[in-house]
Amino acid sequence: MQFAASHAMSLGKPRLEYKIDDVRGQEQADALLGRQLRDLFSPEINQPEPDIEEAGIESSKAMGFKAFVYILILIFAVTGGVMTIHSVIATRQFMSQIPEEGGLQEPTLDEQARQGDMDAQYELGRILMIVQDFSTATSWFRQAAEQGHNEAMLALAINYRDGIGVRRNHDRAIFWFYQAGETHDPEIQAHIGWLYDSGHLLNQNYEQALYWYLQAARQDNEFSQVRIGVMFSVGLGTEVDDEQAVYWYKRAAAQGNAMAQGNLGARYAQGHGVEQSYEEAVYWFNTAALQGDTNSMVNLGMAYEFGLGVEEDYHQALHWYREAVELGNPSGINFLAAMYFYGRGVTQDFERAAYLFKQMPSTDSRAASYLGMMYEHGLGVHKDHNQAMEWYKRAGESAPWWVRGRSEMVPPFEE
Repeated sequence: MQFAASHAMSLGKPRLEYKIDDVRGQEQADALLGRQLRDLFSPEINQPEPDIEEAGIESSKAMGFKAFVYILILIFAVTGGVMTIHSVIATRQFMSQIPEEGGLQEPTLDEQARQGDMDAQYELGRILMIVQDFSTATSWFRQAAEQGHNEAMLALAINYRDGIGVRRNHDRAIFWFYQAGETHDPEIQAHIGWLYDSGHLLNQNYEQALYWYLQAARQDNEFSQVRIGVMFSVGLGTEVDDEQAVYWYKRAAAQGNAMAQGNLGARYAQGHGVEQSYEEAVYWFNTAALQGDTNSMVNLGMAYEFGLGVEEDYHQALHWYREAVELGNPSGINFLAAMYFYGRGVTQDFERAAYLFKQMPSTDSRAASYLGMMYEHGLGVHKDHNQAMEWYKRAGESAPWWVRGRSEMVPPFEE
């Protein structure tokens, strides 16, 4: 049920969302939602206009009808779990506004869809996805897609891909993904790029991924710009090109993308594609860190710990390492542990350092190297040469120079 709701609400622009600062727009949206739900759960009623003498009786019938529909929707909401409380309230508000029999009413969503309105067809498909009438929803998506509705094309492609409301069909899914991509919608183009990039549904093809990402990136799609930067950085679907990587990182960074800002900082720190500048690196690390990018927090902590582009400041380094650790960044744990190991900005505490190093995956070379040394010399742990050798082995060839080869030495191997 949750899948159906999230799938439907993720397709295209949420046209039924409410704007808190627009009361009139909210009332109209509430009324529209109520009318749509009434049409979905109530049979069509075609009755002649009542005589004036029967107005009182018809009014009572109308009230009874309203109560029946409202209760039906409320029961569905509670048992099905796919409508929000707000939707139920909106429906109740709508029911109180239903005109008496014979009053003029706007065409319902269902009527608009049957008249060929592709926007109504797409919206009706989204609502039917929520109530899990997948087959009918897919039918409406197809009708809208065949008229050129780009969001309906994407919805139809996803349903063919996942076999929702229709038999899974790889070729039809690809066809509609391409049709959607040709509409020049950057979000859809980015999605197709990701399908090729990840190998999900489409065979992994970095050249095709790059092609679609570029279509979206030129329209300022941030995700595509960042991904293109990565592809040029490591040579996926193209030759390594540091200048192109920097160009796309800058475009995404200018839009406020934290990942791009962090990657741009790393470029300045390393001097890849730009003239090396720790000051510029710190600027971008700080900008990204303030947006919650944990890798940038760690890099900013390193800058303060070693005085790169800023004055050396252990307290600032500790602050950023701790921020990263609280948000679950494993590299932050490593660097925070080292601060306790050396007593930088805190009282030296080998036990705390050992505890933190042990939180790292056993395959982490840096943590394994420190733990090997701590077991070798009994720092914060009981001296244990067998444990030391085991940690040195885990450190492997990527361990620091002072660790390499120690796993093959015969205890007690103090130098």
